This record gives sequence, C-alpha cells and structure tokens, in this order.
Amino acid sequence: MTLGGDAVEFADFNNDGFVDVSLGDGGLWRNDGGSSFSGYGTLGVGSWGDYNNDGFIDYINKDTLVVYRNNGDGTFYTLDIGEFNAGPHSAVTWFDMQGDADLDIYHVGFESEEGEDRYDDIIQYNRSTDTFGHHFRTAINKPGQGVTTLDFNEDQQIDVYVSNFYEVRNELWENNGLGFGSWPSVTRSKPWNRGSGMGSAVGDFDNDGHFDIFVQNYSEPGQPPSALIRNLGPEGSYQFEDQQRFNGDDWVESYSSAAVGDVDNDGDLDLFLTALSSGDFSRLYENPGVGSSEPWNFTNVTLGTGLTGISGTSQAAFADIDNDGDLDLMTGGSLYTNDGNFNNWLRVKLAGDGVNVNTTALGSVVRADLGGGTILTRQVEGATGLANQNEQTLHFGLGSFSGKVPLEITWLDGSVHTLEVEPNQTLVLRYADLFLQPPQVTSVVTNNGADSHDVLYSVDVTFDQEVVVDTAGLSLRNDSGGGTPVDLSEMTLSYHSALGTASWKFSGVAGISAGYHTVTLHADGISGTGGAALDGNGDGIPGDNFEQTILVAVRGDANLDGKVDLTDFQIVTNNFDPLGQNPGNGWSAGDFDRDSDVDLSDFVELTVHFTPNGYATFPLPLSVGSVDFTPEVTLRGVGTLRGSPRTLEEDRSLAAADRVFAGWSGLSASELFVDERTVGRRRAARSDWTGEGSSWR
Repeated sequence: MTLGGDAVEFADFNNDGFVDVSLGDGGLWRNDGGSSFSGYGTLGVGSWGDYNNDGFIDYINKDTLVVYRNNGDGTFYTLDIGEFNAGPHSAVTWFDMQGDADLDIYHVGFESEEGEDRYDDIIQYNRSTDTFGHHFRTAINKPGQGVTTLDFNEDQQIDVYVSNFYEVRNELWENNGLGFGSWPSVTRSKPWNRGSGMGSAVGDFDNDGHFDIFVQNYSEPGQPPSALIRNLGPEGSYQFEDQQRFNGDDWVESYSSAAVGDVDNDGDLDLFLTALSSGDFSRLYENPGVGSSEPWNFTNVTLGTGLTGISGTSQAAFADIDNDGDLDLMTGGSLYTNDGNFNNWLRVKLAGDGVNVNTTALGSVVRADLGGGTILTRQVEGATGLANQNEQTLHFGLGSFSGKVPLEITWLDGSVHTLEVEPNQTLVLRYADLFLQPPQVTSVVTNNGADSHDVLYSVDVTFDQEVVVDTAGLSLRNDSGGGTPVDLSEMTLSYHSALGTASWKFSGVAGISAGYHTVTLHADGISGTGGAALDGNGDGIPGDNFEQTILVAVRGDANLDGKVDLTDFQIVTNNFDPLGQNPGNGWSAGDFDRDSDVDLSDFVELTVHFTPNGYATFPLPLSVGSVDFTPEVTLRGVGTLRGSPRTLEEDRSLAAADRVFAGWSGLSASELFVDERTVGRRRAARSDWTGEGSSWR
C-alpha cells in the first residue's frame, strides 16, 4: 500500500483501537479497521503525545513548533507555542522530563539556513497555566540530527540520546533531576560515539532487561560506521560497550534511520535500516538471539522478505496496523504488511491516570520474564531518531513460549505492578485500574444450594468485595438447546452489600428447560465500588467475563429430557459401576449423587424421582417425588438472630426460605447464611494465535 511521506509517526488519534499514521508531507491517515486508510489532512513531521492528559493524543510539528491539540472529535486545535528556536529542524520528541505527568519537548537544532550549528532546546509544559514556557538550552551549538529517549540507568528519570552530524560526538544526557543545564553527558570519550549520526534507536537487543543503543552513522569511507552498543546494567555501572560494527558487507554509506522491532515474533529485537542515497538500499537485519554462537552478529535477511529495492528514504517505523499480533512496516512511502508465522505474541498498551503518570505513559517500561535469563524489555516512547515513531502499544514476540506471561510494569513515577497474562492477545492496562483490586467471584450457588432441581429459580453470586451490579450483568445460555440465549427481561435482581452477594431471580422466565446452561457475568455490568471492572478469569486484570456451566435437572433424569422414566433406568443399568472403575461416570451415565460411581444409591434417586409424565409439571416448593425435601447446602451463620427462634427444619418451604424468615428481625435468608461449598470456575477457552506464512507483502 503506497501512502507517501518523508517520515512516519504512528498513533491511534481517534481511540478506535486501530493505529493511525502521520506521514509528514504525505498527510495524516486514519486507519479504517485495519484494511484501508482515509486521508485526514496534514500535520507535518513531528511526534505524538498527550501533553494535557485529556485522553486524546496530540501532535507537535518539528519545524513550526505548532502543537495540534486533539479535540477528541476528529479535529485539532492549532496552538502556537512560541519562537523558541525558529527555523527548520531535524527532529523533535515528547518526553516527561520532570516525572510530573506533563509532557515536555526536546527540540533538535541542527543548522540554520546559513549553515551554522544551533542549540538544542527543551521546552516545558505548565499544566496550571496550560502553556509552554520555561526552557533549557544546550551549552554549545552542535549539528544535531536525531533524538531518542530512554531510562538507561533505570532511575525513573528519562535520559536523552542526541545524534550529531559531521563526526561531532553524540550526547547521552543523563537526567539527574536537577534541570537540563546540569545534566552530564556520559558517553564523551567512547570511540563509537563519533560519526555523522542521524537516526539512532533504542532497544534491549540481548534480552537482559537493560536498554542498549543502535548508533546510526552516515558513514563515508574511513568514517566511523554504525554500531550496536550494549548496556552493561547495574553490574557494569550502566556503562556501554561496543558489540557490533556494521563494516564490510554490512556497510552502507547512507544509513539514516533505524526502526527496532521483533518482526518474526521469535523474542529478539530486529533492525530495519534505511538508506538515504538513491544508490544505497535499506536492509532488514535479524537478531540471532543470545543463545546463538554469535549473539551480536546481526544478519542481513532482506532478500526474500519483500523489502528489497527500497532506497532514498529516512522513513521507517513499526506498528501492528491490523491487530493480528505481528509488526507491519512503513518505509519509503509504502506500507508493508507482515503475514506472520506460528510464533506466539503479546501486545500491551499502557494508559496513565494523567496525575501520577501521563496518559500516554511515555517512559514507562514493561518486562516479560520468560525464564532462563530471558527478559524481554519494551518502553513507551515518543518519536525517535529523525522524528519517526513506532506504535505506542508495546509488542512482544514470544516464540514458542505458550504459558502465562509474567509481566512487570515499571511506571515512570516508580510504581511497579506484576501480573501474569495469557499470550496472543492485546491488553490495555490502566494505571488507575491496577491500583484497584478488581472484584472476583468466590462462589456461585443455584436454588439456595440445591445442586439440581426441576426449575432454576435463582442464581446467587458472591464476590470478594462489594460491587456495583446491574441486572444486565448476567446472561444465561441454554447449551443443551444449541446455545440459545434465554430471554431474561422478566428477571429480577437483589443485592446484599454486606455479603457482596447478588441474587438473580428467574420467576416467570421461560426457556430454562432441563439441560446444561452457561451463566455469564459480564465485566461491563459488574465493577468494584472503586471502578475496577470484574476480573472474571482470576488473572488480576479487570475487564474479563466470568462463565460457569450449571445443570438444571432432577436427580434421575440422565438424558435431560424433563422426565425420569424407564429410559433413565436403562441408562443406569447399562452403566452400573459400583466400584467407580469407569472414569467417565457422570450425570449422563447415571451418577446422580456425584460420588464417582453408578450404584444402588443412584437407582434410589431414580425410584424416588420417577416422573414419566414430566417432572416440570410439579409445582415448587415440593421436590419431585418427595414432600420431605431438604436443600443440600451447608450454611453458616453470619449474624445475631433475634426474635422468636425458627429453624430451616421448621420452615422447609423453599418459597418461604426465599422470602424472609419471619421472626428473625426481617433479615432475608441470604443475609444470614453463606454457602460454604467450593464452586469451581471454568476459564473461558482461548484459541492460540497462528500466522500464515513468514513473508512481507
């Protein structure tokens, strides 16, 4: 797909879940569902970030120093922030310099029209006045080209790596929290730190949990080539060492930009390098992985990928434009979609609260510990290098790793969250939600605890905390009837906050025939009082539905036809297994008392409940075939009873039990007792993701 442009900045500006793209002079393009794009005006070359924390991502133009404030309705307000460093520029990016959740601007100077070097500027945003004002400036003029941000020493202060041209040394400015004028440069004397730098990039290339740097150089013969430098981490005092020089067959004079991403989902970050001159060609380099015999010897794999013949461009960035779990590439004016492979993956989008952490979560880091010393590390970043910007939803290739993925989120304010998640999905993790414990289901009880009955008249769900719940928070599906949804418009709901128990009553609801039914609690209808949505699968992350299968039938009805007749006697006879030697024993085999065998006690259930004309004709509260029915439920008292004593044995009526125990000071049964049986959960099935092929198109 050809879209044009001289740069690429990916972001979801309309919050529809599909990443959009600004292409400099190629215009702003809205992603229409992952398969096509619509033109949407022009913002110029710049960077995306939600500077005012309103939940809508904004844009800054690098040359005019105009901020396009996103109005949230598909339009932008043009805000001129002043003449801090007028004229054309090579790069700009958003970052949170002070860790105050407000986004500031790093602006690279390069040259004036007369060819003189210029200062770099940092321009700060003041939330209280909604203005950009105070700024810092580099001490001397330099021919700056690219800028990339990172927290190289893991102190939750965002540092800045600036690439300078004309063999002037690059600068890794260490943010010490004292203001830009006092920041030391920590890479002054390194031999790899000189060259004609342009579009450097950051990534953890050896999966040790620390950010390394690709030093990109436009390298004429005899000049320093591009290089990969490794961050030695805390054991090495966060020093850097040279690992791979792009010499020999890997040398291209006009390398200009670098895009970092795991294109084959094998767990290692790969490199795409653009070539600026028309006679040079861009290349895709595959990371061999730390387990290989030459772990830092990146290999040119451009041939056969569909990326050959691309030249004369500095445009390069990765994004998953169709949300299928693999990275697509925009370069040279064209969008190349990745057909993927069979490796597993995970996508994580972070959202700050706008108070402690910026809503776009710039500078926050997510690590996935896959064991064996392999720690995949990703950061949320603004534009990098020559104002190209990868999608801010973080992408993890997992290779063959298929278990739960342990994640550690380090927000820029220093807060840390750990959780385990399933692979092959896109997660949105919100700072505010992770500080709130999402509610989980602790028990599900039907009909006051009876494990079966001829009519389903109630489902009681107890949560581990007080919740906000509505009637539509529950739905019922008749699995035995082909998955038919049951019309619950006549259902009523009562909620007992002291116990965190919601009771859905099905009196008058039709369509609940004998058989298996799936009860679903919907995350959008149930939340904790703090606002966190239901955690239905117990992974600690809000927003999941809860499902449990329940049986609606009388003991003895093995074939679930609403009758207990000779057919059921035949089923039990055929499956008679008093020693429990058949692991397949279950309700359909005749194990009505669920003791893992089919014996005389099950024949007793048949005899007691024998109703060849249909047990559904028997009215409640009597159990079928018996006037002496006692619900099979263990109850424990949870309050002090007052008034005239009554017991459940004295008031066997289920209808009465469902109403109020008269003489117990008006408290309902569900306020007095809690079902102590353990009710298992059924996790919603997830299908593994698979790709189709392994090429780009």
